[in-house]
Amino acid sequence: MSESVKTSLSEDQCPACGTVLPRLMAPELCPKCLLGAGLSTQPEVGPEGTVIVSRSPNSARGLPQPGEQFGHYQMVRLLGQGGMGVVYEAEDLESGRRVALKILGQALDSPEARKRFLREGQLAASINHPNSVYVFGTEEIGGTPVIAMELMPGGTLHDRIVRTGPMTVSEAVDTTLQIITGLEAAQQIGILHRDIKPSNCFINHDGTVKIGDFGLSISSTVRTESNLTETGVMFGTPAFSSPEQLRGDELTVRSDIYSVGVTLYQLLTGRMPFEAANVV
Repeated sequence: MSESVKTSLSEDQCPACGTVLPRLMAPELCPKCLLGAGLSTQPEVGPEGTVIVSRSPNSARGLPQPGEQFGHYQMVRLLGQGGMGVVYEAEDLESGRRVALKILGQALDSPEARKRFLREGQLAASINHPNSVYVFGTEEIGGTPVIAMELMPGGTLHDRIVRTGPMTVSEAVDTTLQIITGLEAAQQIGILHRDIKPSNCFINHDGTVKIGDFGLSISSTVRTESNLTETGVMFGTPAFSSPEQLRGDELTVRSDIYSVGVTLYQLLTGRMPFEAANVV
């Protein structure tokens, strides 16, 4: 293949290893990085088999700590950490509202990461549905982008499985129908989630299940956008990703449907449909 043809088919490079990626492939799905992590004797693995290959061991440095004030937010406690940032329970001192505050990780701070992080908030805020986590707004505090979201006191479906084990058939079906309803609301305005899994589905105080964490989402109506994935940290959840997503093909709603199927399987059984000693 000539060099000119290669360039036309491959527009991006993996920020971690420099490998040229196929057009539209997100860098967190870089085959070389995933292969290296899978063949490693001790890869760093997050919830549900998420592979984390970090460039910096100090990714949390500089983030606010529980008990501190951060802008007009009083930090209460750490809720979790994802591919793009850290999430805290916080009190908005201006409104008195308790929120889930997602803060872009300092080690991930770059123009592309900022653009993608704020884009996540904008995409999520455009969805107003009972089965989607509500986003109050996005802003920058001291130059650090943050997203203020609805606080979900019941944790995630992954937490639920860890605490009590697999769901009954009726519980799992009802939960999955709520996930589908939330995804349909996103699809109606042209948004593909691309990262549906139990740890991205949240439980409200009344038991309602809501989808959240649109960090990998794309607008299916705007094909001129780049895949904004320069984060300095490689991450992925291959067990929940459709084959076409792993290949880097153009995605449709069918990819989200595949992830819903894997999620339903885990809700019913407490395990993954495909299990092995490594990611590969």
